[in-house]
Parts: sequence; C-alpha cells; structure tokens
Amino acid sequence: MLAIAQVAETCQLAVERIKWLHRPQQNKENLPSNPYASVDPAPPSSEKNIESLKHTLTNEEASLFARYRAMFALRNQATAEAATALAEG
Repeated sequence: MLAIAQVAETCQLAVERIKWLHRPQQNKENLPSNPYASVDPAPPSSEKNIESLKHTLTNEEASLFARYRAMFALRNQATAEAATALAEG
C-alpha cells in the first residue's frame, strides 16, 4: 500500500509541474537561479523569507508541490539558517 501512495504523490507532483509550466509566461514569478543546475520536480518558490518557507515546508496541509517549492527555495539560499530550516522539515 505504501508504494501506491508514493506513486500517487509522484503523479500529483508531475501534474502540478505540468500545470505550472503551461501557465502564461507573464503569470510566472521571477524564479531565483538554481546554483546546482539540477532539474527539480518543482520550481523554487520566489518567497525569500526563511520562516515563511519553513512554515510552508512543514505544513502538512499544504500541497506537496508547494512544499517542494519551499524546499528548493531554501536549498538554493545555501545559508546556515536555510539549512537549519531544511533540517527541521
């Protein structure tokens, strides 16, 4: 049963990414650069506030896509405070 939940979550991420990619360009926020040149399942959030990002990351009511966006935004900040927020997540 656990594998089914993991596949469902992966599919949810993929659907949300497709929806995000198909939004009109003018509606997309200016994304921070990705210093790791990785292809992530969700774009980083444009939010900069670490506490806000940590809140989203740890909010089990938030969509997995929103939580991933917060996680990648924290990763990209590459600061000790952001790393601590990631560890708390």
